[in-house]
Amino acid sequence: MDNQDSALQTKVVATKPSLADKVKAAMELHEGTLKEGCQRLIKLNQQLLKTERKQMRKQMFFRLGWITLVSSLVVLIGYLTEAMNIFTVVGLFAAYFIGTLLHNLFSPEIVLPKERTELFEFNHSLREEIAAVEKQNDGILFQLLAKTGLEEQAETNGLKLEKAPIDIYQLDGNGLYQYLDAMNLLMEQPEPLANLA
Repeated sequence: MDNQDSALQTKVVATKPSLADKVKAAMELHEGTLKEGCQRLIKLNQQLLKTERKQMRKQMFFRLGWITLVSSLVVLIGYLTEAMNIFTVVGLFAAYFIGTLLHNLFSPEIVLPKERTELFEFNHSLREEIAAVEKQNDGILFQLLAKTGLEEQAETNGLKLEKAPIDIYQLDGNGLYQYLDAMNLLMEQPEPLANLA
């Protein structure tokens, strides 16, 4: 029985990836996916920002239109009833709130741009691929950062991920961008990585 346990332990140890395997996996991940992925993320974020700005301007014009319409009605009623004084002052003050309410009720809603869906799907595919490589290699990012002496610099740059093997949940939201920054930091320093391979 002891011989079987030791044979099983030997198999488990033998299947663990070496440091050279981790370096190779990190380089393949960076060259094959992350390098182009970063460029695509930047492009998608820029397109999304541009589209959202257009939507915000459109919404602002709708709101101003409603407020202007209500204000004009207040001034017209005040002029026709010759009660320009207090009615107009109170009416103009209320026109902003009524115009905003009408805007919320009757203006067209913000249309979610297709870029947002595309960005979400691309982020998800990147997270899945990174998590798979991390799991397959029993964690690569933090081990390579520690071995190259770049861990402290990565943390200074904003890396706040847990040091446990990185999974898809850690890469959610800002975690993906933290990972990409840290991996880019590693790849910008080819000499320490070459010494590990």
